[in-house]
Amino acid sequence: MRSADHERWRHESKPIVTARKPGTCRIDECGVTRAMGWSEDDLAVVAAVRHMIVRAVCLLPSRFRRYHQHYHSSGHVWQGRFRAFPIQDDPHLLTVLRYIERNPVRACLVNRAEHWPWSSASRASAAAPTVDPGPVPRPGNWLEHVNEPQTQAELERLRESLCRGRPFGELVWMEQTAQRLGLQASLRPRGRPRKAAQQPAALFGDHAVED
Repeated sequence: MRSADHERWRHESKPIVTARKPGTCRIDECGVTRAMGWSEDDLAVVAAVRHMIVRAVCLLPSRFRRYHQHYHSSGHVWQGRFRAFPIQDDPHLLTVLRYIERNPVRACLVNRAEHWPWSSASRASAAAPTVDPGPVPRPGNWLEHVNEPQTQAELERLRESLCRGRPFGELVWMEQTAQRLGLQASLRPRGRPRKAAQQPAALFGDHAVED
């Protein structure tokens, strides 16, 4: 017959698992400590190492971005942070798709967008997967439209949305979307607002000052 102390040890040393999300679980640290014979010092070391790893992973992208900014270089992995912004499903979406498919042409890698084999504009391979047409159908002369250069104003507006997460679309839709998603700051000008210049009437009262 097993003693009461033995049964209590089995119960206390068993890792405690609590459900958090479907497909995930959490193992209670106290249970793991007792089951594996870890002391409080061992657990503190594990927590410190885990903190250092998380800290290093968070700092790596910013370090590489500073390196590329200083030396005006670029890289395949550490180019920048992931970016996403809301796009209105009308011709503004076609503007963004055109910008994406023109990237190889803009980078002087090919002369025409359809010549880049890894682009959705490429139709050279019959075995290429079918691209979802999306909510806005492309016009019949889409490739000719893609290969035409975009205006500087169009590029600047699109890149502003890309850098700041600003909704890209008509003005009313942008304001409504920013309000709904909490992106109001992306619509404001950058920097601190300028202070309004004070008029002499405001300084000395409502009456004009005579010389």
